[in-house]
Amino acid sequence: MPSPASRGRLVVTERALGKVVRHVLRDAPGVATSHAPRVACDIAGDRARIDVDVAIEWPRPAVEVCQAVVDALRSRLPREAGLQPDHIELTVVDVVAPAATATRRVE
Repeated sequence: MPSPASRGRLVVTERALGKVVRHVLRDAPGVATSHAPRVACDIAGDRARIDVDVAIEWPRPAVEVCQAVVDALRSRLPREAGLQPDHIELTVVDVVAPAATATRRVE
């Protein structure tokens, strides 16, 4: 069987990378899933620059949520998209109450 390099190459578009980033964000604890994140990606070779605006859930510490998101992007993007994130710019644009479960109290 030919080596992987001789069989072809993987091309990931910025749009596809944005979708991968959104999947990573959806799995990140503390990122508000009720607010769609804004994602912008630039790709140069096998490197990527990622700019993300997210809302986080109250009362989660913003520093911990952001660090978890950056760690998840750095570990998953090379594996899932074949790209190494060179720069990740993460901006918290809103803090929201977590989605409340629909419960009713009868008195």
